[in-house]
Parts: sequence; structure tokens; C-alpha cells
Amino acid sequence: MELTGVERHYRRGFTLGPINLVIETGLTFLIGRNGAGKSTLFRLLAGDDAPSAGSLNWTTSDRRARIGYLPQDPLLPALSNIGDYLYHAAWLHRVPREDRNTAIERVADLTNLTDRLPQRIGKLSGGTQRRVAIAATIIHSPEFVLLDEPSSGLDPAQRVQLRAVIARMALDRAVVVSTHLIEDLQRQTDSTVVVLRDGRLIHQGPVSALEGSGASDDTVETAITRLMGESG
Repeated sequence: MELTGVERHYRRGFTLGPINLVIETGLTFLIGRNGAGKSTLFRLLAGDDAPSAGSLNWTTSDRRARIGYLPQDPLLPALSNIGDYLYHAAWLHRVPREDRNTAIERVADLTNLTDRLPQRIGKLSGGTQRRVAIAATIIHSPEFVLLDEPSSGLDPAQRVQLRAVIARMALDRAVVVSTHLIEDLQRQTDSTVVVLRDGRLIHQGPVSALEGSGASDDTVETAITRLMGESG
């Protein structure tokens, strides 16, 4: 996907952009303080809002069918088991009936849920529920996936598991992750980071470029903090 001169204006005075950005296969982190424009950009990428200026160019004409979007606080049916929920998600995304079971097997394997399909969602841990939500998000094999704060509310061990799932998912598709947890990207040095501040794109590039030669993880945190304008 390519964004060229994309802007979004609001009557309350906030303006996003102009944004010039190319999102390719792999993992891209979107970083910024509250109010920086992350949610606005996500709505544009998901097709839930239209730009005031500029263009978003896709590699496919069937845009909505090729997008998977996971909001920060997804609502899951507590009384449903994982398998039934994923089957319903496949139906919602218009996966052909004859392909639905195969799709469930594929996403369950990717998210490490194969042995848990009969389990009731309401009895799962927060980390496992998040993996269920991701599995439903990619049930239709989208080429472009948006994950809004997927690590929010998870404990350290659950975040480690989730990062591994997201890394696997990004091997053959474009995955954009909005996060405020710098540790999420410190351990994904082959990914791309995009930093927004006050509606402007102020940095885009590989995470590894923020580290410096032989530097520690703290160097990434310092660089991101400086770019977001949170320190001197």
C-alpha cells in the first residue's frame, strides 16, 4: 500500500498529514503519544474514513476483502468455543463454505490454538483470547493486517507469545501494529517503525537504525522518546 500526500482535516482543528508512506510485506510499528494521529491513520488504512486530500493506492482492487482489522478491545462471545467462533468469522468474511474448515486449521496453527478449538472463550486467559481475536482477523487470508494495541493489558509472558505470533504472521503479509510499548519493537529489529507527532509523520525506517552499532535496547527507547517529543 502507498499513501501519497494523505491528509485528514477535522473541524475541531486537528489535521493529520500530509503523510507519504509505503507499507510493504513485513512488520511495521506505528508509534506516537495519545492524540498524535494513530487512530486517525488506522481508520484511513482500514477504509473506515476517507482522506481530505491525497490518495491511498492498493495492490488489489478488492480492498475491504484484503484487510484484517483488530481493534484495541475486541468483543468476543464468552459462551462460544474457539472453533465455532472462527467458523462464524469465516462466514462473516465470505470464506466459501468448502474452505472454512481449512481456513480454521490454518489460522489455528499460526496462532498456536490447534489443540484448544473446543475450549470456551470465556474461560481463556487474556493472552489466549487475544490470539483468538487475531485468528478471526486473518481467517480470510488478508494481505494487509491492522492490529491496534494488541499487547495492551497482557502480562510479560503473554506479550512474548503474542509477539511470536505476530512475527510469524508478518512473514507473508503486511502487518501494521499500533503500540505504546517500546519493548514490542525493541525485540523486532528487522521491522519498520513509523513515528507520528501532532499529526505529522516525523520518522520512518528500520528499527535497527535506531539502535546504533553495539548499542543496548535503551538506545531504541531513548530515540523513540526523543522523536515523540517526550524529552528535551
